[in-house]
Amino acid sequence: MLQIFYKGVSNHKIKEQTDIKKGSWIHCSSPTNADISLIQQYLPLTEGDILDALDSFEIPRVEKKGNTTILYLRAPDYIDTKGYTVSETFSVILSPSFTLTIANPESKIISQLKESYSNFTTTQQSKFLFFILQLLTKDYTRQLLILNNKVQEKFRSLKRVESTDITQLLAYDQLINLHLSVLNPLTRIIEILMQGTMVKLYAEDGEFLDDVLTDIQQALTMGEVTKKLIVSTRDSYQIIFTNELNKKVQFLAGVTIILTIPTVVASLWGMNVSVPYAEHPMAFAAILAGALIFSIIVYGLLVLRRWI
Repeated sequence: MLQIFYKGVSNHKIKEQTDIKKGSWIHCSSPTNADISLIQQYLPLTEGDILDALDSFEIPRVEKKGNTTILYLRAPDYIDTKGYTVSETFSVILSPSFTLTIANPESKIISQLKESYSNFTTTQQSKFLFFILQLLTKDYTRQLLILNNKVQEKFRSLKRVESTDITQLLAYDQLINLHLSVLNPLTRIIEILMQGTMVKLYAEDGEFLDDVLTDIQQALTMGEVTKKLIVSTRDSYQIIFTNELNKKVQFLAGVTIILTIPTVVASLWGMNVSVPYAEHPMAFAAILAGALIFSIIVYGLLVLRRWI
């Protein structure tokens, strides 16, 4: 589906249009074959270029074809079947006449742009692109902050470790790796844009890009700190599980020792040979009481030495 938007310097809010004009922003969500054919009428793109923009495994990068610049990005706005947020391909294509964005499915950034009252304009193409990159960086920073808080919560609740905690911790680690795999190439994209060969830069654009680059580096730092916290938490889990296992083995060993005493006594007096007090009427009760008393003494010694 294609939607056309426009926001000039004098406009307070972005407006949807029916016709494409210079300075427009065209958004394509889950493009059909007809949408792809229409895009190719306006831009020197092959079908492969557009399919790359929809490839969920595409690595973030920037390319230039003639007077058209293509940025293959990834946005953290897709929720999988388990409820985890993962990145989805989000591409921005800059032509001399308009800006085209392609997402499959529609990115959260698009919704933010549609509802934004910010001072960005679609007619100032470079500023519009940098605003998109800033929103993208903020989304990743927000997701990393959420993940950091969740990992810290796991770390603070080490006394109540369950098997599900390990599964969640592994999922958080995978998500952070996924986010970092996007933010690292994004740093390189910003550095390329700062050279001014891909997009025309103006005097104030350099400072804007510096701010975006700083935000990305802060997000990367947060991601690395969270990964270290995950490793520390995982090591703590291992220590706790090992300690709990040792306690259970020690307890079972103590129980085995206690139960062995009456077993040995019963085995000795149960042999098919003559044994002391075999004919005594209170022999069974005395032997049973002796075994019980001896077991209690052994139990007391084990408790005293904190073996059980």
